[in-house]
Order: sequence, then structure tokens, then C-alpha cells
Amino acid sequence: MFGKGTLNKVMLMGRLGADPEIKYTPNGKAVTTASLATNRVWKDQSGEKVEKTESNPSPPDQIPPEVQSVAEQLSDDAEVVQYNDDLPF
Repeated sequence: MFGKGTLNKVMLMGRLGADPEIKYTPNGKAVTTASLATNRVWKDQSGEKVEKTESNPSPPDQIPPEVQSVAEQLSDDAEVVQYNDDLPF
């Protein structure tokens, strides 16, 4: 169905489940880990509305300096969008 060279991209929209954690490698590169909480809403078989919130931790990732300053200002419950292009499938 999909040919060679297809695009693998994910976009998650949600709120931070906790403050981002920023650490530094020995050579001074910033690495951050964040937890993104997303909501799913659907109707069950009886027609009742069901809502579920899941927290999805992101893997540690090196961040460029311009993003580092933003990550330092974000806190728990901030609305964020996460794009991921480098997927292993």
C-alpha cells in the first residue's frame, strides 16, 4: 500500500503532565524529557460519553538552544504540540 520513501510523522497535542526535566551532557548539550498528557473522548456501546487521560513520557532528546529557553519557561499543564519525524517504522 505504501511505497518506498513514505513519510512517517506524528503530531501529539496535549498538556504537560509535569515540568520538563532538563539535564546537560558532559559536553554541555541540553537534553530534555517531558510528559505529555492527552485526552481521548468517545461513546461506549450504550452511548455514554467516556473520557480517558493518558500521560505519555517522551524519550530524552537533545534540544537546540532556542528551544531550551522555551522548555525552561514551560510548566505543568502548559499546552504543547509535539512533532516527531524520525519514527522507527
